[in-house]
Amino acid sequence: MWNQCEQVRPIEVVLVGNTLKAACEFGLEGIAEPRHLKVYVAHWPCPLYGASSDKRVRIAQRLRTVLEKSLGDNESVIVMGDFNEEPFGVLEEHLDAVRDLAAVRRFPKQMLFNPFWRELGHREFQLPACGTYRIDRPGKSSWSTFDQILLSNSLITGRGRLLNAGSMENVFGGKSMPSWSDHLPVFVELALSS
Repeated sequence: MWNQCEQVRPIEVVLVGNTLKAACEFGLEGIAEPRHLKVYVAHWPCPLYGASSDKRVRIAQRLRTVLEKSLGDNESVIVMGDFNEEPFGVLEEHLDAVRDLAAVRRFPKQMLFNPFWRELGHREFQLPACGTYRIDRPGKSSWSTFDQILLSNSLITGRGRLLNAGSMENVFGGKSMPSWSDHLPVFVELALSS
């Protein structure tokens, strides 16, 4: 379906002399609709190593300014990565990444759909994993949903339809994290019209 991929540019923000990467933009060219897909891949600074939420807010604001043109032109956009943020908060407030499909349909040039809200939950009421990242913190929840994939309206209505999204917890059976990462892989499955 996609016959060409190229890195278009890094999206950066400068904070007090430090350049932080908000995302890398990739362009995918295909032979079917949508013919062009923009994919933004992110790995935002981690709070466990002293990165403040303010840094992630500024990074989100910078990425948002880049996304506004693509969303305004009704382009097909995927924003994905380790945001080191839960679905609520910075992603919802500054990227307009919401769980409400009806709102995304009403405001297609503003909002992104975030299907990873479903990864939040209590271990007893869900699959063994309730998130994408696990770290033992005494007195706090062990699971966080830091890894997410956000979709533009054009990928979930009209030209595309979301079939499934989540973490690959079922691959590991919830028994332990994979030895090669402290995060579970995430995925979306889309049906795109031609």
